[in-house]
Amino acid sequence: MNKQLNSRIMKDIYIVGIVIFGLLLESCGGAKPGSGTANTGSPNNEERSFKTMVVEFQSKTAIMGMKVNVTETQWIDQKNNKEATLTITETSGLGTAQKEEKLSITNGDWAYSIDLVAKTGTKSNIKETKDMALAMGAAMGMGKNLDFNSLKEFVEKSGGKMNPNETFLGKDCMSYDMMGMKFLQYRGVVVKTTAGELVSREAVKIDEDVSIPSDRFEVPNGIAITDAPGLGDFGK
Repeated sequence: MNKQLNSRIMKDIYIVGIVIFGLLLESCGGAKPGSGTANTGSPNNEERSFKTMVVEFQSKTAIMGMKVNVTETQWIDQKNNKEATLTITETSGLGTAQKEEKLSITNGDWAYSIDLVAKTGTKSNIKETKDMALAMGAAMGMGKNLDFNSLKEFVEKSGGKMNPNETFLGKDCMSYDMMGMKFLQYRGVVVKTTAGELVSREAVKIDEDVSIPSDRFEVPNGIAITDAPGLGDFGK
């Protein structure tokens, strides 16, 4: 296998890993009203209790003469089980400049990872990915069905801890530490992630129950879609 194909598969595996982590987080929803505590957040923040949400993220970093600007927009249609995220990464410095535009879509049982510059993309079945999440969760000692009653239970079984709630962008957010990172979560959506002093992902705007055009969750015209390689295909 050549290096380019090897790199592509590694990126696909990385994306699948992110999806799996998201599925693990979502699996711990379903806390009943009144089950929260003052220090671990309200069930309203634990569940995705909204019809639609649009979250804008932005980050700027400078490393060894290179500047990286990342803007990200996340559209969530919770009622219809659809989600899309557009990520634009601009890198400049040392006489070079590069721009990447990535689009990820989950629509029903299918997830798409799209390179808008190369006009290529891959698709994978969410049901299969969820099975992978269940297997990973079981391997981490979190139970066979991941049927957690609360986010607190999931975090603690993952070796993390809950923190007091924090206000972020005027929103009352749940806060927890896990896997060496700190997360702020609002209504089931992670809006800020930090690793030590480094802010790796941070929302700058949150809009709830807004109208989202249906084509936001469709693969754009002119994109060549192929099946994503499974983990068992790596190294063949």
